[in-house]
Parts: sequence; C-alpha cells; structure tokens
Amino acid sequence: MASTIPDETPTLAFTLHKYGDHDLQRFGVWQRVSQVEALSNSYWIVFLHGGAWYDPRNTFKDVLPCVEYMNSSSSPTLSSVLGFVSIDHRLSPHADHPQDPKSTKSCELRVAKHPDHLNDVHLALSLAQELYGIGKNYIFIGHCAGATMGCQLMMGRGAVPGYQPDRDIHLPSAIIGLYGIYDLVGLNTRYKGEYTTFLETAFGKDREVWQQLSPACFHGVIGAAHGRHVYYVLTDSPDDKLIDRAEAETMREKLVHDGVDVRVVGDLTGDHDHICRGASQLAQLAFDCLEVVKSRKI
Repeated sequence: MASTIPDETPTLAFTLHKYGDHDLQRFGVWQRVSQVEALSNSYWIVFLHGGAWYDPRNTFKDVLPCVEYMNSSSSPTLSSVLGFVSIDHRLSPHADHPQDPKSTKSCELRVAKHPDHLNDVHLALSLAQELYGIGKNYIFIGHCAGATMGCQLMMGRGAVPGYQPDRDIHLPSAIIGLYGIYDLVGLNTRYKGEYTTFLETAFGKDREVWQQLSPACFHGVIGAAHGRHVYYVLTDSPDDKLIDRAEAETMREKLVHDGVDVRVVGDLTGDHDHICRGASQLAQLAFDCLEVVKSRKI
C-alpha cells in the first residue's frame, strides 16, 4: 500500500500511502531523518490543500515548497518537527477540467459529493496516525477548503451533515487556516454569487445545508464534542482577491464566542496561492505556532 518516491526531497524520507481505491485517496509523508527532540515535545505538520473541493491542479504536493523550506531552515524550532503529512482526497467535477465518464476509469473520476471529501480526510488521518504513531501532537494546516475541513473535524460527529466516520482520530494541538472558507452562504453573498458553481457542485443547492456545514455558523461549541479546545491561527492577505478579510473575522468571532484561543495574522502578502508557492510565510506561521503549543503544552 506504500510506495517510495526517491530523490524528490533528498534530505527527507518520502513515502506515498494509499487509503482507498481511488487514485486521489492518498497522502504523502516526508519523515525527517535528522535528530529531533523527545517525542513528547515533538510535532508533525499535517497539510490539506485547497482548490474549492474540485480543482485537480491542487494536490498533496502543494506543500512541498514549505516542506523543503522548513527542513533547510536554521530555526531551532525545526528540531521539534518529526515530519510532514499532506493529504489528497476525492474531488467534485470541474467544468474546466472535464472527464468522459464512459472512457475514464472509476478510480480516476472526479465525482465526489459531500461528505466524500471530509470522510476521505478523516480516513487518511486515521491511517497516518496508526502508521506513524501520531497522537494529538500535530499542527493541522488547511488552505482554503482545507481550512474549512479542518474546522469541520472539530465540530464533531453528527454536527456536520453526513459526517459519521467509523474510525476515531486524534485531533490536533493547533489549526492554521490559510484563507479559509468558514461561512459558505456569507462568502458567496459578498461575492455576488460568484462561488455558487463550486459550492453547489460540492454540497448541492440547499442553502440550509451550506449553513449547517459552515464552521462559523455552527450552533454548538467548536471542540466541545472532543472535550478540549485547540489553538487557532487564521490568516488574511490584502492581496488575496478570492477570500476577503470578513471571512477570517467571522470565524474569529465564532471562536472567541466559544472561548477558543485564536490569533489572526492579517498582514500576509501575495495572492491566494502564494502562501504555498512562496513557502517562507507559511513556514514562519508553522514555526510560530509550534512555539505556542510547545510552551503551553497543548
């Protein structure tokens, strides 16, 4: 079930794992071979890419620039990093990347509907934790839709329509949301319906379901179903034209209301995808977050 891809990152041991029959049911693991701190004070970085639940151009490799940047860093915090996990999941159809269902293998078809995406992420996390002994000592970093799903995991079983996984997972010590989507209806309204297509493709037409899926609109307390809170970092960039500041602010207000410790980093630079391509800002966010969770023993 695992295959090694040599030489992709020479300073790391890379393994690609499958967790299902579909080609996109996979996750990559970059395990650091250098000396790290004691396991009790060390953490994994778990990344979930963006792409609005349907863009095949976004994959687990989106995090690779950050992995390479962090692994070559002189930061003393690097010694606290055990490795990196990056997850792919099945995708919904995309009109700009059509597939012929008659000639496309079932393991390649992008026809996912909620809760397929979230269930895939849960299953991948479960397997990664089983294989690598990852408990709660990890930082979950989600970009765009990946941030949405990270927050949905914290809402708990039954809170997200259709999300009823069979296997348990350890939830993270912290979540970093990179330009996340937290209020599906609100975001689409502010952008005058521009996001209707991808939201309906992933979640159907019922706006009440959209509300129920939105972490910022969750009627319960984030994290309460799991008996603990995690540390949150939300981000914004004035240069991001796809997700506005109001989205991060809406989620911040929800977390503050629920008594969750949250920090908003609003001075990032670059467009929506630069945070992953550029690597340095994301790496600094991860290092800063690691210092917080280590000092507080979260």
